[in-house]
Amino acid sequence: MTKQPNQPQQSVPPMPAQEKPQPVIFTDYASI
Repeated sequence: MTKQPNQPQQSVPPMPAQEKPQPVIFTDYASI
C-alpha cells in the first residue's frame, strides 16, 4: 500500500498506465 503511488510510475499497471503513458506501456510489453 505504501508503494502504490511510487509503483504505478515505475511499474507497468494497466490502470495508471492507460491514463497517461499509453505508448510507453505498449512498448514496455512489446520490448519484454
